[in-house]
Amino acid sequence: MPAALTIEELATFLDSYLGAERFPTDTHGIYHPGSRTIENLGLAIEPWPAIGQWAQEQELDAIFLHRPWHARLHTLPAGVGILAYHLAFDLSLTLGYNPRLAEMLGMRNLVPCVFRDGIAYGMLGDIAAIPLKVMINDLSTIFGHPPAMEPEYVDSVRRIAVVGAMTDASIRETADLGAQVYITGQFRQPARAAVQQTRMTVATIGHAICEQRGLRDLGSLLSEHWPQLKIVYP
Repeated sequence: MPAALTIEELATFLDSYLGAERFPTDTHGIYHPGSRTIENLGLAIEPWPAIGQWAQEQELDAIFLHRPWHARLHTLPAGVGILAYHLAFDLSLTLGYNPRLAEMLGMRNLVPCVFRDGIAYGMLGDIAAIPLKVMINDLSTIFGHPPAMEPEYVDSVRRIAVVGAMTDASIRETADLGAQVYITGQFRQPARAAVQQTRMTVATIGHAICEQRGLRDLGSLLSEHWPQLKIVYP
């Protein structure tokens, strides 16, 4: 019989896995205390007006939120707590230094890149040389949606960067490190000159799509660690 799982135990695990100590001033950990033994855990990006009703209908014992602000805490059933991770979630489970995603992409010789305040906002690695069109198909499969490509400077890809930011400096840095494709959430116009000058191919996934992929990966991670835990999505 598995030991009873508490919100404190979940928070300790996520603090460690997501590297929450890197963001001392950002939201992470227990956002709203809970007293229930956790058997049913809800995962959502952000709250909505009927989140309390959802928690009651799904018999949730706790909820994970990426952006917990404006949650109507008074609508939650008694004892239901909230865990919240903002930047730690973004940079560990979406387009930051994300080993789970690196494995899906077949990245080897993985190194962190694009540092800000000592924190890696991306990863760079080698892949088996494949046509760009195959990489686009792979990204479509992983994220459930085709990326926007702007522009397409290469036909074959062997080294890629995955970065949760896009600046003039980050494009130039990853180009200097040999990246041919820069995978990010949103194309930022101030970086366009760097893209043109370095001839970097940019694959834009979409911020919301990346978050949803990260949420599903979080569910898989927690299920691997606690097979008895029921994961519920909105």
